Amino acid sequence: NNPSLFITLDSDRTELYADLLASLTNVDSRKIFHQKMNEKEYEKVVTIHKNVNKYINVDVLDSTCYFNVIKNKIREAVFKNGVSFVTIDYLELISIDRFEELIPTFYYSPEEKTKIILSELKQLAKELNIAIVLNTHIKDVCFQNQESPSILDFRQPHLISQYSDSIVFIWEKDNKSILTVEKSSNGFKGNINNLIFRREFSRFDEVDNQGELNIH
Repeated sequence: NNPSLFITLDSDRTELYADLLASLTNVDSRKIFHQKMNEKEYEKVVTIHKNVNKYINVDVLDSTCYFNVIKNKIREAVFKNGVSFVTIDYLELISIDRFEELIPTFYYSPEEKTKIILSELKQLAKELNIAIVLNTHIKDVCFQNQESPSILDFRQPHLISQYSDSIVFIWEKDNKSILTVEKSSNGFKGNINNLIFRREFSRFDEVDNQGELNIH
């Protein structure tokens, strides 16, 4: 029941918030974003909107936001709001400091930058006793001849493997979104087959053995 923090350097706040409300209300995110809801849907969204900020903090930061600003945002959210779960979107957009913009190819190599970010986030998670999820992209051309993506498809696979407790891929095959656990602290690896992604609600839902939604 502790609040969560979502930090994004890549999304429009209104669009992101519409996705969040959709995942909590079962109202299509496009209807929310374009304000095309019927009266019943509108009442449901308004009710959730009044309470959602108690549990989820959303920070949309500039794409040139520096790493220290992100770390300070996390500390503030933990100490002021009791946040215990943080998502950062995404690794490739994080700048170490302002000098990186001036001489990016000279100041940090991609490997050095990734190592700094991953090692310090891991240290921060331990220090604050929180979970941090860091989104990242895999290579643009990959797993064409594979059944699923692998750690080797990351740009710095050895660093991501070294500093991550868990690695989960969200990928698409035959127009179906799939969750694959590549590394896990509890030992489980493989596809999570009892979940289906519902794009209109921006979330994964549980399905039974026949692929039917479990509606409660």
